[in-house]
Amino acid sequence: MSQFNGNKNMDDVFKSMNKKLDISKQEQNDIHSQMNKKISRISKRTPKRPKWKYYLSLTAASIIIVVLSLPLFSNIIHERTGNEGIYQILNEVGYQEVVHKEEVETGVVVFYAPDIQTNDMDTEVAELGAIFIEKTLWGWEETFDRGAYTTSINEEVTNITSQYLSQSHSQSPFPMIYGEIMNPNIVEIKVINLESNKEYEAEITIKESHKIWFVFVDNNEETNYEVQGLSEKGEVVTSNLVNEDESSSGIDLVDE
Repeated sequence: MSQFNGNKNMDDVFKSMNKKLDISKQEQNDIHSQMNKKISRISKRTPKRPKWKYYLSLTAASIIIVVLSLPLFSNIIHERTGNEGIYQILNEVGYQEVVHKEEVETGVVVFYAPDIQTNDMDTEVAELGAIFIEKTLWGWEETFDRGAYTTSINEEVTNITSQYLSQSHSQSPFPMIYGEIMNPNIVEIKVINLESNKEYEAEITIKESHKIWFVFVDNNEETNYEVQGLSEKGEVVTSNLVNEDESSSGIDLVDE
């Protein structure tokens, strides 16, 4: 903003004022000087600056809080992502021992001996359970993709057991067919879809007294299967039929 400097316009103003007021030349100069000072002060005022110190302090405080919270947050994540999280879920399901843990892309499938109470303590039983536990950003999450069976071991049930578990969770690797091998002559398990004749070779894992097998099958096919137990020579030792509706029995075995 420029100052008044006694230009022609300003003189015209004072001449007009002289006609109405009796103002001396000195008074005109004084008024002129005061006006210039006011205009000068206004032009020298600096614009308001943002409260950068306040925002800087707020940011620093936020960083400190996050840093101090990291150990606590890390402990929570570790509890939910480590084995503690898995066993916490199994405790809620009810189990005696973990037989095998199969890691999959979206989590883990845990095979376990279920904590099932039987009335006849003298009868030998075959029992096995499986559950898919999803691994998320916040740790292990329980799902309803699970199942368990128990069956008495007798003259008919001496070779293999089997159960079909369907898929209910979108991240689950199920459907899955699994079971236990009691006959030591069985070294391979083959699963055949009776509608499409598609064959699956099951994975076998052994832990102490448990020799379990499992295979993931297609989700968009009929659920009628034949499970074959093969010897080292590739001969069929035994076979049984399993489907989604009758899988919980784990029996229906026929010796070849």
